Amino acid sequence: MIDPVAAELRRWASEPFDDLRANCAISVASYAARATGQHLPTWMQRISRIGAARIMAREERFLTIADRGMAKLGCSETGAPKRGDVGLIVLPGSGLTAAICTGRLWAARGDRETVIATGEIRRAWRLPCPRQ
Repeated sequence: MIDPVAAELRRWASEPFDDLRANCAISVASYAARATGQHLPTWMQRISRIGAARIMAREERFLTIADRGMAKLGCSETGAPKRGDVGLIVLPGSGLTAAICTGRLWAARGDRETVIATGEIRRAWRLPCPRQ
Protein backbone atom coordinates (compact mmCIF):
# COMPACT_ATOMS: atom_id res chain seq x y z
CA MET A 1 0.00 0.00 0.00
CA ILE A 2 1.28 3.46 -0.91
CA ASP A 3 1.72 5.89 1.99
CA PRO A 4 -0.16 9.05 0.87
CA VAL A 5 1.95 11.34 3.06
CA ALA A 6 5.23 10.03 1.65
CA ALA A 7 3.81 10.15 -1.90
CA GLU A 8 2.78 13.78 -1.46
CA LEU A 9 6.15 14.79 -0.06
CA ARG A 10 7.89 13.10 -3.01
CA ARG A 11 5.60 14.99 -5.39
CA TRP A 12 6.50 18.31 -3.75
CA ALA A 13 10.20 17.49 -3.97
CA SER A 14 9.95 16.87 -7.72
CA GLU A 15 7.70 19.72 -8.85
CA PRO A 16 8.28 23.48 -8.99
CA PHE A 17 6.60 25.81 -6.51
CA ASP A 18 4.12 28.22 -8.09
CA ASP A 19 2.81 31.26 -6.19
CA LEU A 20 -0.66 30.69 -7.61
CA ARG A 21 -1.34 27.03 -8.44
CA ALA A 22 1.25 25.10 -6.43
CA ASN A 23 1.74 27.17 -3.29
CA CYS A 24 1.64 25.80 0.24
CA ALA A 25 -2.09 26.37 0.76
CA ILE A 26 -3.29 24.91 -2.55
CA SER A 27 -0.85 22.00 -2.28
CA VAL A 28 -2.03 21.06 1.23
CA ALA A 29 -5.71 21.54 0.33
CA SER A 30 -5.24 19.37 -2.79
CA TYR A 31 -3.60 16.66 -0.67
CA ALA A 32 -6.52 16.81 1.79
CA ALA A 33 -9.04 16.61 -1.06
CA ARG A 34 -7.35 13.53 -2.56
CA ALA A 35 -6.94 11.85 0.84
CA THR A 36 -10.62 12.35 1.68
CA GLY A 37 -11.97 11.53 -1.78
CA GLN A 38 -13.31 15.07 -2.24
CA HIS A 39 -12.76 17.68 -4.92
CA LEU A 40 -10.89 20.89 -4.20
CA PRO A 41 -13.59 23.56 -3.85
CA THR A 42 -13.93 25.55 -7.07
CA TRP A 43 -13.59 28.88 -5.25
CA MET A 44 -10.12 27.81 -4.04
CA GLN A 45 -9.04 27.15 -7.62
CA ARG A 46 -10.20 30.59 -8.71
CA ILE A 47 -8.23 32.69 -6.23
CA SER A 48 -6.09 35.17 -8.15
CA ARG A 49 -2.43 35.92 -7.47
CA ILE A 50 -3.47 39.22 -5.82
CA GLY A 51 -6.16 37.45 -3.81
CA ALA A 52 -3.69 34.81 -2.62
CA ALA A 53 -1.22 37.51 -1.58
CA ARG A 54 -3.95 39.33 0.37
CA ILE A 55 -5.05 36.14 2.10
CA MET A 56 -1.53 35.22 3.16
CA ALA A 57 -0.65 38.77 4.20
CA ARG A 58 -2.97 38.64 7.21
CA GLU A 59 -2.85 35.67 9.56
CA GLU A 60 -6.50 35.98 10.61
CA ARG A 61 -7.64 36.05 6.97
CA PHE A 62 -5.47 33.02 6.15
CA LEU A 63 -6.98 31.14 9.12
CA THR A 64 -10.54 32.08 8.13
CA ILE A 65 -10.10 30.96 4.51
CA ALA A 66 -8.38 27.74 5.63
CA ASP A 67 -11.23 27.02 8.08
CA ARG A 68 -13.74 27.45 5.26
CA GLY A 69 -11.82 25.21 2.87
CA MET A 70 -11.15 22.46 5.40
CA ALA A 71 -14.80 22.45 6.51
CA LYS A 72 -15.86 22.05 2.86
CA LEU A 73 -13.56 19.01 2.67
CA GLY A 74 -15.12 17.53 5.83
CA CYS A 75 -12.07 18.16 8.02
CA SER A 76 -12.62 19.15 11.64
CA GLU A 77 -10.28 21.16 13.81
CA THR A 78 -8.01 19.16 16.11
CA GLY A 79 -5.77 20.10 19.00
CA ALA A 80 -3.73 16.91 18.66
CA PRO A 81 -2.67 16.51 15.03
CA LYS A 82 -1.31 13.16 13.94
CA ARG A 83 0.44 11.90 10.83
CA GLY A 84 -1.54 12.83 7.76
CA ASP A 85 -3.45 15.71 9.32
CA VAL A 86 -2.97 19.22 7.95
CA GLY A 87 -2.44 22.57 9.56
CA LEU A 88 -1.30 26.14 9.46
CA ILE A 89 1.96 26.49 11.31
CA VAL A 90 4.52 29.21 11.82
CA LEU A 91 7.81 28.08 10.33
CA PRO A 92 10.91 29.99 11.42
CA GLY A 93 11.87 32.35 8.60
CA SER A 94 8.75 31.59 6.56
CA GLY A 95 5.81 32.77 8.63
CA LEU A 96 2.39 31.14 8.51
CA THR A 97 2.53 28.12 6.24
CA ALA A 98 0.15 25.31 5.30
CA ALA A 99 1.73 21.94 6.06
CA ILE A 100 1.13 18.22 6.54
CA CYS A 101 1.82 16.59 9.89
CA THR A 102 4.42 13.81 9.58
CA GLY A 103 4.22 12.79 13.22
CA ARG A 104 6.27 15.10 15.42
CA LEU A 105 7.32 17.34 12.54
CA TRP A 106 5.56 19.22 9.77
CA ALA A 107 6.19 19.13 6.01
CA ALA A 108 5.77 22.22 3.87
CA ARG A 109 6.16 22.70 0.15
CA GLY A 110 9.22 24.40 -1.26
CA ASP A 111 10.51 24.80 -4.79
CA ARG A 112 11.35 21.24 -5.82
CA GLU A 113 11.84 20.41 -2.16
CA THR A 114 9.94 19.44 0.93
CA VAL A 115 10.79 21.37 4.07
CA ILE A 116 10.51 19.24 7.22
CA ALA A 117 10.59 21.23 10.46
CA THR A 118 8.99 21.96 13.77
CA GLY A 119 6.62 24.85 13.88
CA GLU A 120 4.17 26.61 16.12
CA ILE A 121 0.69 25.29 15.32
CA ARG A 122 -1.89 28.00 14.70
CA ARG A 123 -4.63 25.61 13.57
CA ALA A 124 -4.78 21.94 12.59
CA TRP A 125 -7.46 19.80 10.99
CA ARG A 126 -8.09 16.08 11.14
CA LEU A 127 -8.81 14.40 7.87
CA PRO A 128 -12.04 12.42 8.26
CA CYS A 129 -10.61 9.31 6.63
CA PRO A 130 -6.88 9.76 6.16
CA ARG A 131 -5.09 6.85 4.54
CA GLN A 132 -2.11 6.80 6.87
